[in-house]
Amino acid sequence: MRRYVFFIIIILLGIVLPHTQAQENEPIIELSSDYKIPNATVLQSILTSDSESIYLLRKDYSGLGRQLRSVIVESYDRKTLKLNKAIDINLKYNKKLRTFHQIFIVKGNMFLITSYFNSAKDKNFLFAQKLNSQFVPSNDLILLGEIDSRNEALTGNFLIDHSLDTSKIVIFNDIPTKRNENEKAKITVFDAEFNKIWDKKINLPFESKLYERLKFQVDNKGNAYVLGKHYFEKRRDSRKDAPNYEFVLEAYTDMGEQKDKYQLNSKERFISNLTFEVNNKQQIICTGFYSDVKPRSGLSNGNNSRGTIKGIVFFSVDNITKVIAEKTYSEFDLEFIALNESDRQKRSMERRANDGNENNDPGLFAYDFRDIILRSDGGAVVIAEQYFAYDNNNNDPFLNGGFNNNGFNNNGFRQDSVHVFSDIIVVNINPDGSIRWANAVPKYQSSFNYDTYRFLSFGNANYRDKIYMLFNERVDLFESNAGGNSLFTSKANSYGLAMATIDKTGELGIQLLAPNREMGVQVLPSLIKQIGKKEILFYGEGNAIFRLGKVTLN
Repeated sequence: MRRYVFFIIIILLGIVLPHTQAQENEPIIELSSDYKIPNATVLQSILTSDSESIYLLRKDYSGLGRQLRSVIVESYDRKTLKLNKAIDINLKYNKKLRTFHQIFIVKGNMFLITSYFNSAKDKNFLFAQKLNSQFVPSNDLILLGEIDSRNEALTGNFLIDHSLDTSKIVIFNDIPTKRNENEKAKITVFDAEFNKIWDKKINLPFESKLYERLKFQVDNKGNAYVLGKHYFEKRRDSRKDAPNYEFVLEAYTDMGEQKDKYQLNSKERFISNLTFEVNNKQQIICTGFYSDVKPRSGLSNGNNSRGTIKGIVFFSVDNITKVIAEKTYSEFDLEFIALNESDRQKRSMERRANDGNENNDPGLFAYDFRDIILRSDGGAVVIAEQYFAYDNNNNDPFLNGGFNNNGFNNNGFRQDSVHVFSDIIVVNINPDGSIRWANAVPKYQSSFNYDTYRFLSFGNANYRDKIYMLFNERVDLFESNAGGNSLFTSKANSYGLAMATIDKTGELGIQLLAPNREMGVQVLPSLIKQIGKKEILFYGEGNAIFRLGKVTLN
C-alpha cells in the first residue's frame, strides 16, 4: 500500500455519465475517480472479481535497468470502483529476480507463478505459491515443472492453462531444441490445488524448425490436447499451388496413457486457419477458414496464412470413438463479403464474381480468430478480426527534425511497420456446419506507434443471447454521415468508447457509449473483461492518470 499513498488523486467518489441513462434499456456507464499512474508501471490484466471486489495486476519496472522487480495486485470496491489496497509482491529469490509468468486463479484461489533458473543444476524450475487474502505468497513453493537448460539464454518456456470448470490445470513445458532436432515438450496435468494427476513427455516426429504449436488445452476430465502446424519443407504456406503444411491435433487421454493423432487437412480445400474447443460431450469442435486457391504472398503474420478466405470449415472429432466427422464447407455469400464496402468496391466484386474465373472471386483476407462460443446444440459462434501489417516507407527528410534527426537513416528515409485492425466478423454456425447467419462490425484502426497501438482492437462479452463488442471509434462517425478510414493519432478526444451489439438473429447495432472527452481517458481494449452476467469492466488512461469503468447492460 505504501507506494499508492502518494499518487492517488481523488476527484470524485464515483461518476455516472448521465447521458447513458436517457432510455431504460440503455447501458449504464460508471467511472472511478482519477488515479495517477505509478511511475514505471504497466497494468497487465484484469485478474478476477467476486461479489465485493475487483482485482487487477500491475507490473513494476522501477528497478535498476527497468527490470521487472515486482508485481502489484490492486483491489477495488466492486460497487464504487474505489481502490481498497495495492500490495507489492517482490520477485526476488535467493537475491536473484525470478521470471514472472502470471497470477493464476482456480476455484477462487490465487497462485503466483514464477520460474527460476538454477545455474548450478542447469535447470529452469517453475513454481506456484498460494496468495493469502492480503496477497502475500506462501513460503511453500509448489514445483510445477523443470526444464534441462544449456544456459540461462536457452531456458525453455512454460505455458499454463485451466479447464472450463477450473478443476484441472495443465502445464506445457516447451523444451528448447536445436533447429534440426525433433520437437520436444512435456505435459503435466494437476487438480485445482496443484496436486499432480499425470505427466507425459512428448517427442514429435517433426523438426523444430518445421513445427509451430498453435494451441493447447485441458478439458474437465483431465485430457490434454495440442494443435500444431507441421510444414513439409521451409516455413512457407504453399508449394506448387498446394498446401505446404498439415494441421496435427494430438489428444492425450486415460491419464496420458492413450495418445491419438489426428491429421486435420483437406484434399478438397485449402484450410488456412484452424482452431478448436472441447465441449462437455468429449467432442473436439474444430473450425477454420478455407479457400480454393493458394494464399497471396506478402500478407503473412504469425500462425495464419493470409490468402483470400472463401468460407468457413466446420467439423468435430469424437474423443471417445476417435472418429473425425465429415468436414462441412460453407461459402460466404457476396452480400456478406461486400458488407461495409463502398459502392464502387461492391460493383467491382460483382464483376469479379461473374467473370467465370474462380481464382478471381472476391473473398475476405487476413482474419484471426478471437473467440469461439460453443452452442449447446453442437454449433458454434465464431468471432474473428481482420489484422495485418505492412511496411510504410517515409522519405520526407524534414519530418521530426529533418536530416540530422537520429531516428532517420539514409538522409531522411525511414521504414515504419503499420498495424491495421479492421472489421470484426461474427459467424453463427449450425451443428451441421451450415451458416445460420453472418455479420460484420465496421471498424478501421491503424497505427505505427506503440503509444496508440495499445488502443486498437476490441473486447467482447455475452449476455442474454447477445454478443457485445467494445472498441475505440471516432466520435464524428456518430454525429454525422462522415466516413473513411481513421489513423489513430494522439488526439484522443476525437475518439470515444463504442459498443456493437449482435442479437440472436444476427441483427447489428452500434452506439457510442461515451466520448473520451467526457471520460477523461481512452480505453485499452485488451483490458476489457466481463466480470458478471451483465457487467463489463474496462480500463482507460489519460494524461498520466487512469480510470476504471463499468458498463452495466440492460
